[in-house]
Amino acid sequence: MVKNIKKSLKYFVIIAGIIFMFPTMLYLVLQIPSVQTGIVKRMTGYLSGKLGTTITIGRIEYRFFNKLDFKDLLIKDNNNDTLVYSGEVNAGIRSIDLRNKYFSLGRINLRNPVVNLITDSTGTMNLTWLLNHLNSSGDTTNRKSSNFHIEQVDVNNARFMLLNRKGAKSASRLDFNDIRLSGLNGMIEDLGFGSDSTTFNLYNLSFRDASGFTLRRLDTRVKLSKQDILVKSLVMLCDSSIININRIGLKADSGASFKDFTKNVKLFIDIKNSLFHTSDLEYFIPIPRGMSESVWFSGRIEGTVSELRGRDINLKFGKYTALDCDFDLSGLPRLENTYLFIGVNSLRTNAIDAGNINIPGKGYLRVPDVLYRLGNIQFNGNFTGFTTDFVTYGEFKTAIGTIRTDISLRPDESKSYKVKGLLNCNEINLAELTGNEDLFGKLTIHANVDGSATSLKKFEGNLTGKIDSIEINKYDYRNIDLSGSFTEKTWDGNI
Repeated sequence: MVKNIKKSLKYFVIIAGIIFMFPTMLYLVLQIPSVQTGIVKRMTGYLSGKLGTTITIGRIEYRFFNKLDFKDLLIKDNNNDTLVYSGEVNAGIRSIDLRNKYFSLGRINLRNPVVNLITDSTGTMNLTWLLNHLNSSGDTTNRKSSNFHIEQVDVNNARFMLLNRKGAKSASRLDFNDIRLSGLNGMIEDLGFGSDSTTFNLYNLSFRDASGFTLRRLDTRVKLSKQDILVKSLVMLCDSSIININRIGLKADSGASFKDFTKNVKLFIDIKNSLFHTSDLEYFIPIPRGMSESVWFSGRIEGTVSELRGRDINLKFGKYTALDCDFDLSGLPRLENTYLFIGVNSLRTNAIDAGNINIPGKGYLRVPDVLYRLGNIQFNGNFTGFTTDFVTYGEFKTAIGTIRTDISLRPDESKSYKVKGLLNCNEINLAELTGNEDLFGKLTIHANVDGSATSLKKFEGNLTGKIDSIEINKYDYRNIDLSGSFTEKTWDGNI
């Protein structure tokens, strides 16, 4: 019995020694330069032939027990330009199951990598070419889909370029046809490549674009599939903006739908209370450089670009201005052909906010004195029509009285607006509006307006209707018919 136990222990020690010695010997063998050179040549030769491009690795180092270091990794594209380069890549192997085609890596470190996504003059992006080439290579009749998982990828001081050689230069400061990012750092966690989708979490992403736009931090969760893109819990910190987005989604019926993105791809954006500052927005939209204003924004935007809806849109600006509205837009991206409906649930503002806007090189925005006399303004109603012909219907409540409108505005060739419709004013304080308390009191009027205006200070037209009441020299006049023409300086008609 004792002999059997000793014999079993002897075999166990031998087997354990073999198990221990194998990775040790493998490690020692892989340190031999000629062995490394042979492995590198075999690996890069196989991959280069399979992908139809140039792949080179300066050196591979295996470290006990499951660590691989790649030196000077280079992948070129179909035009012999650099697609990916990294001076050093460290990877930890978790598990490899060749039978079930499952691969799992632990932590990968990328130091000073360079990624160049280039669309050539034929309209083909090098990454798309590589993926298509990879998918089309080999026997696909009995191909079993593989799963690939990486626990964490650390990116340190990367450079990234997105260049479209076929595209025209963008009108915005940040050129989307020539994006060049430097100082790119971030961490990708739980990166999984499945048969039909890719998922990952992104943390602490930061970079600076060549235009000057700087992203301080971005955290989010992403899922990519053939027809869907879903981004959740996105937090984005720029130089002066703080953006919080619950969800961004793109959904298409098929991959072909993306060829007509504006009509066939549905989008959904749910923005929480976020701060947008002009110093960041000026890189994307035409805002005078050096302007320093901020807007708080929240709401949901959904539908296709050509049939876009906004719900629970809330905007806050300055000390007095706040907007709560819904909208429907039909006809984008051609703004001149877009039918719009904007339902204003509540609008509060004051001319003081507009007067505090400082435009670089031009000074503070000039606001007519008459608007300051309106005090705090409240509006609810809607705007309906096209940008070239729309109707505003609703009620304005001001410090000097209430105004109800049902008026259409239509621009003409002389750069003025044709104004036509109904105007009802209830107990307007003319004394406050004109600054002449001795002559005027309150005014109530129902009138039809047919005229034109190039500004709040220059207008003309015809006015017909009835003055229900007006106070002049402390006397109350009632039920007065009126008709005639007017300008900003004169009145030519009957009262």
